[in-house]
Amino acid sequence: MDSLVLLRRIQRKRKELDRLARKFDCRNLTSGLLYRKSCELDRLIVEYMRVNRQMELDFPDFLPGR
Repeated sequence: MDSLVLLRRIQRKRKELDRLARKFDCRNLTSGLLYRKSCELDRLIVEYMRVNRQMELDFPDFLPGR
């Protein structure tokens, strides 16, 4: 898969996970859902790293507080 496509999917998945995490206290959201979404994001990041032959993340917007 193209690395730009992967990067866009990672960014979308991060936004989705952020939205879910903010709603975590809602009764209809379970921790299992958050875990599954987090795992999906992890798999995308690993695929991106594999495609780009990276041993560490090089996403400047992944810094805490951004």
